[in-house]
Amino acid sequence: MTTARIALPLVLALAAAATLPRDVAAAEGTIVIKLGTVAPAGSKWERVLAEMGQQWRDASGGLVKLQIYAGGVAGDESDLVRGMGIGKQQAASLTVVGLSNIVAEPQALCVPQLLTSNEELDYVRGKLTPELDAKIAKRGYTVLHWADAGWLRFFSTKPFTHPDAMKPMKIFVWTGETGSIEIWKDRGYKPVPLAATDITLSLQSGLIDVVPMTALMALSTQSNLIAKYVIDYRWAPLVGATIVRTETWERIPADMRPKLLAIAAEAGEKLRKEVRQLDDDAITSMRSKGLIIQTVTPEEATAWAKLAENAHARIRAEVVDPASFDEVKRLRDEFRASRAGGAPQAAPGAQSPAQP
Repeated sequence: MTTARIALPLVLALAAAATLPRDVAAAEGTIVIKLGTVAPAGSKWERVLAEMGQQWRDASGGLVKLQIYAGGVAGDESDLVRGMGIGKQQAASLTVVGLSNIVAEPQALCVPQLLTSNEELDYVRGKLTPELDAKIAKRGYTVLHWADAGWLRFFSTKPFTHPDAMKPMKIFVWTGETGSIEIWKDRGYKPVPLAATDITLSLQSGLIDVVPMTALMALSTQSNLIAKYVIDYRWAPLVGATIVRTETWERIPADMRPKLLAIAAEAGEKLRKEVRQLDDDAITSMRSKGLIIQTVTPEEATAWAKLAENAHARIRAEVVDPASFDEVKRLRDEFRASRAGGAPQAAPGAQSPAQP
């Protein structure tokens, strides 16, 4: 039931995996870094990565060239991780779904209703970033930046606002995650494990009825034209990172790396800010195309929060890294305590003023 497995990748695509050249250097004197992402070509995510690549090329005097394979042409996120492992590509922009194939710790940031605001997410992730970077580094990868993909909402082909009404429906769950699947089943739901690249066709065929995804994902993949209902309840944040194989990164001259890393960090900050706004804007855009936004009552919001919170113990024990779960919760509580007496905290899942 953790977001890392309930969630789909940062953006979904239907392209099949393609074989990429294995060489790193395309020409003498040039270091080519092939980066895969499931973000569609032309999406904000892909455009920011392309801008980063151009800035790298300019800052390195043409030495470093970033080649982006967007839209899932290099496969799903698990394929991207495998591809980096065998040298098909050297970098990837991943959500926690893909990152969980490398390290488990980032999943704790995306447990439903553990963090319920952007402010909590920024505080907790900021505190954890050095440790997360170090753990990923031990697996042979360098983190270029962390970024957001938005807040997961439930998009569906049928209207409903209460979690009990979702029980007869078929819910997308990431394939291979037995723990999450069993948690859903034990609570009376009907999870359907699928690869992310199967989601749109599965919605069309009726194989699934409900998908937790961000608004920007739904708009980018036009899933909103099939799943025409969305609940105005933020289920969980979806975060990710762009990483590169350390052995490739260290081929770049040492005195050049800090500059390129600073450019990457700026790209990550840009993504965080713009994706949050664009995710909200996507709702407005989809509404004009027929998306029906379903408002929850306070009682329904409480029921959604309880559904998630009642699963936290099992998620901690069976799905995410227990120590990371505890640390995220501790830091969240630390942040909330620091805000006590200040501005009131939003209720779990409540929309921000900028959201519909």
